[in-house]
Amino acid sequence: MKICFCATDSFYGGINNNGGSRTIVLSAQTLRNMGHEAEVAAVCDNLTWFEHQKIHKKIPKDCDACIACSVSDVADMLASAPAKAKKLWWCRLLEDYQMPKSKIIKTAKKVRTIVNSEGLKKFFSKHGVKTEIVYQGIDDDWNIYRAQWNKPTIGFLISNKKRKNLKLVRRIIKKLGDSYDYAGYGSKNEQDEATKKTTKLFKYFRLSPDHNGLVDIYNKCDIWCSVSDSEGLHNPPMEAALCGCELACYDTPLGGTCDYANKETAWLFKDVDSAVKQIKKIDYSKNVKCRELIYNKIGTREQNMKRLLNLI
Repeated sequence: MKICFCATDSFYGGINNNGGSRTIVLSAQTLRNMGHEAEVAAVCDNLTWFEHQKIHKKIPKDCDACIACSVSDVADMLASAPAKAKKLWWCRLLEDYQMPKSKIIKTAKKVRTIVNSEGLKKFFSKHGVKTEIVYQGIDDDWNIYRAQWNKPTIGFLISNKKRKNLKLVRRIIKKLGDSYDYAGYGSKNEQDEATKKTTKLFKYFRLSPDHNGLVDIYNKCDIWCSVSDSEGLHNPPMEAALCGCELACYDTPLGGTCDYANKETAWLFKDVDSAVKQIKKIDYSKNVKCRELIYNKIGTREQNMKRLLNLI
């Protein structure tokens, strides 16, 4: 089968140094390793984190299936894909910064939509759109070697994007004070004066780390605190858990952690006060169950690409 992932919208399209682009490129690579032809068509290729197969500017004319990578890519994909090709949209984030939610729902009704999280599936179901879940899958090189600090260390993803809730991070740190150390990382292009003010409180912080850098950061943390309120399947907490961190997660429908974070596997909170209360209660008893759930439920990249092929 020949499959093309499409990121061809003139404004929002493209492959860049972010987790979403990494997922698309590695998904195509996994499909090729499984014996299929898989391409990525995008308006630009700015992904420098790792070497990858050449990105195409246009959708190949002999594709059997085309998969839009974002909601804005759907229109161009429908217009440009071969007539006989299966056409899908892999929704991995409710991209309401690209278009209103009402238009996102209308778009989902025009094309077969798959999602990467239970939160997104429930959102579309409420609006009469049936979807199927295909996770991006996990790599097998998240290692545990735990760095030891004098104080328990809490990790955060730091970004100036509104959905990443920087203010909530600052309020949690202010309430917890110097009983804990703080660590984390963030993308270079998502930093500003507000994020810099926050990371000055950190013992350890890195910008745009590669995979080995991520493993190093997660192993410096005892607890990973997830505060985002709009994600698909939120990768950083999941990766942190696979590196041995206890998870403290914002319990909100689209927070991106409900697929693997529940009362048995993580410490859930609704606001600043409950976050502080939960973090202070952490006894490091839930990580093993969390890792087991991730491995058994989310599965590998190959397992998820098999799911995708079955859906196609």
